[in-house]
Formats: sequence, C-alpha cells, structure tokens
Amino acid sequence: MDRHGHGKSVDWWTIGCLTYEIFFGKPCFQNKDKKILEDLIRKSSFQFRSKECSENLQNFITSLLTVNVKSRLGYGGEEEVKNHAWFSRVNFEKVMNKLYRPPFTPKLKD
Repeated sequence: MDRHGHGKSVDWWTIGCLTYEIFFGKPCFQNKDKKILEDLIRKSSFQFRSKECSENLQNFITSLLTVNVKSRLGYGGEEEVKNHAWFSRVNFEKVMNKLYRPPFTPKLKD
C-alpha cells in the first residue's frame, strides 16, 4: 500500500489479524472496494462481532492492530506480548517444553 519497508512490528500486526480471524471466522478488514479496504487497514477500522469476546481478547487484538508502530503491542519485544492479560493463564515454559495437552487430537488414518 504505502510501499515502505516493515520491521518486526508488522508480524505483531499479522498476529492481531490472525487472532481476530480465528476467533470470529472472518477477516477484521473487509471490503470489495480495494481503496476502501486499504483505508480501513490504514485507520485500523474494525469492529468486534461477538458479545462473547472477553475484554482481554479485545484489548489484545486492538493493541496488536494499533496503527502507530511504536505504540503497538510487541514493539517492546515478545515479553510484552507474553505478559498481556489475555495470556494470564498460559505458562510459556510449559509451552516451550511441549507440556500442554491439546484439547483435541485428530485421528489420522495414514
């Protein structure tokens, strides 16, 4: 869009977009008109589509989709993201050591 280079902060933006899409089943930015879509992205104009979304999740997504890179969650490093309230029940040491059991394991035939 703006044709500027991007640093690591764009990865945090992408995590925000993916988290939104996983939770709501739709992209956070949608419009058939490309110029309107680009404007929505530039302004980070999106809405939460579910009343079931916790305040912590809303804050997590909103903080990742902050337009000002220096104000975006993650700009200060991954610890900033890991310390967000949405992850309060996650033990990242267990994650790194693969000690969590997945809530669902698909049965594969081959």
